[in-house]
Amino acid sequence: MLSDSAAQYLAADEKISKVEVDSELKLLREQFRDEKTFRAALRASGFSVRSLRWNIVDNLRAREWIEQQMISQSDATEDECRDFYDTRPQNFRQRARFRASHLFLAAPPETPAEVVESKQKVIEALADRIKHGEKLGELAAVASEDEATKTRGGDLGFFSESRMPPDFFSAVVKMHVGEISQPIRTRLGFHIIELTDFKPARQMTFEEVQPEIRLAIENEKRRAALQSLTADLLRRAKIVHPL
Repeated sequence: MLSDSAAQYLAADEKISKVEVDSELKLLREQFRDEKTFRAALRASGFSVRSLRWNIVDNLRAREWIEQQMISQSDATEDECRDFYDTRPQNFRQRARFRASHLFLAAPPETPAEVVESKQKVIEALADRIKHGEKLGELAAVASEDEATKTRGGDLGFFSESRMPPDFFSAVVKMHVGEISQPIRTRLGFHIIELTDFKPARQMTFEEVQPEIRLAIENEKRRAALQSLTADLLRRAKIVHPL
C-alpha cells in the first residue's frame, strides 16, 4: 500500500531491537510445518531470510511510528470522562443482581418421558432431604448434573436477568434471600434453587466506571486518529513515491 510506504519512510529513524525482529520471524516460521516448507515459501515469494528480516524491520518501524502518532492524540482527560458520564447516565445503571445456588437434573425437551418421570422423582426426593436438614450445597456436590457448578456446591455467582434463561430467572425473582425453592421445571430440566444474596439496581458512581469510560474515549480517539493518519499518509505517499 502507498500509505505503508509513506509510514516506512517517515519511520526510518525508529529503533528496532534484534529481539523484536527475532520474535516476528519466529511467529512467521510457526505458520509452516517445518523449516524446509518455510524456506520454500520464502523462495516462492522472492525472499531470503536476510531480506525478510529487513522487511520485518521496516514493518516494525512503521508500526511503532504509527503507534506513537496515535498515542499522542488519544489520551482522555478527566473533564472528557466526566462529561461522558454526565451525558449518558443510562449507560451506567446497574441492573438488580441475584446470587443463587442450584441442584440441577437435566431434562431438555427431547428427553424421553420415562426419563423425565424418573428424574422428577429423584429431584423430589432430594428436596425432601433438604427439607429435613441436609444442605443444598452438599447434595449438589454429589447429585447435581451441572458440572460447571457442582464442584462449588451449585453456586452460580451473581447474575442479572440477561445472563439466565427466562424461566429460571422468573423463579428466582420471586424468592427471598435464604429461601430454598421446591423443585421447579425449566426447559433445561429440574432445579432446586437457594437464593443466597441480592443487590438491588443502582446508579454506578463516576469513580467506579471511570476506567471503562477512559478506555471507551481513548478507543474512539484512536479510531479517529487512525483514519486521519491514514489519509495523511496517503497524501504523503505521493511525495515519497511520485508518479
